[in-house]
Amino acid sequence: MGVVLYFLNSETLVIKDSLDKDERSALLTGLPPLGAPDVGQIVCSCFNVGAKTILTAIKEKGLTTHQQVGQCLKAGTNCGSCVPEIKALL
Repeated sequence: MGVVLYFLNSETLVIKDSLDKDERSALLTGLPPLGAPDVGQIVCSCFNVGAKTILTAIKEKGLTTHQQVGQCLKAGTNCGSCVPEIKALL
């Protein structure tokens, strides 16, 4: 049997030999595992940053540019393909 890799959140990579029922359900439904925050639809796949995470940072830190979002969350700082989506969230 192989090894299972998945992100629990934007900074935690989980490496396991198998998944329990709740983890499997989360992966199949696209919902966060029990106890994990809902980061929203992934906007930045390079750094696994979701829309809800970006919107929370914008609101709480008063971010006004995609560069500020990048400094805060890394989103948009690698390949740049998500910059238009980040700008739309601003």
